[in-house]
Amino acid sequence: MMPLVRRQAQLKEFIAAHIAKGEGAPSVEEMRVALGLKSKASAHIALTNLERRGHIRRTRHSSARNGWAMKRAIEIVHERHACPHCGRDADA
Repeated sequence: MMPLVRRQAQLKEFIAAHIAKGEGAPSVEEMRVALGLKSKASAHIALTNLERRGHIRRTRHSSARNGWAMKRAIEIVHERHACPHCGRDADA
């Protein structure tokens, strides 16, 4: 897992808190407002970078064709720590 820059860390914390409250994943607009950004594109870039760095996982869904809205699904990926002696997953 790659380290995060300040804005990415703030976004990850916001997403985790939103999910913890039982509200599901926030919308890109909610992320934009929470980070104080001027455009949704900036929030989307930060979200994509979180995924590329391995800190979140997004579920892909097909577009809404029959009146079904696209589901927003974001999962926070928790870092696994390997045992320095044997290399096994120390969190398991």
